[in-house]
Amino acid sequence: GLIMRHKHADVFEAAARGEADEWEVHGFGWPQDSWQAASEYPNLDSIYNKPGSWESRRKEKTHVVNGFTVPKPLRVPDADGSAYFVESLSEPELFDIPWTNVPSPNWIKRGIVHATKEGAIANCKARLGIDPYKDES
Repeated sequence: GLIMRHKHADVFEAAARGEADEWEVHGFGWPQDSWQAASEYPNLDSIYNKPGSWESRRKEKTHVVNGFTVPKPLRVPDADGSAYFVESLSEPELFDIPWTNVPSPNWIKRGIVHATKEGAIANCKARLGIDPYKDES
């Protein structure tokens, strides 16, 4: 028969290998941008028991652009058809609308495809020499 895999099995498997710090979790009404390292979250049993109330994701890797540490671009598109965001110097918001089709190989090669809107914006600002983590107002 069909074996159902737990929604967050990857997080638990990483924790079992001692690699929980490579994953982040959020849920139970936390603000969307409030992700916490799975290795620092003391209550993984609530994630196990209420999987629908939580989201998990692999922690973004970083690189340095113009002296600013920012999320690394995607080098391979996600196979699951997740949305991705493209850096765009010509857009006022510094990113292009979320895409869900396969990104252009040229975009991947140029390192301008990101898993998050924030990653695209931070990289774009860093390319322009603007501190991506300082409020501009």
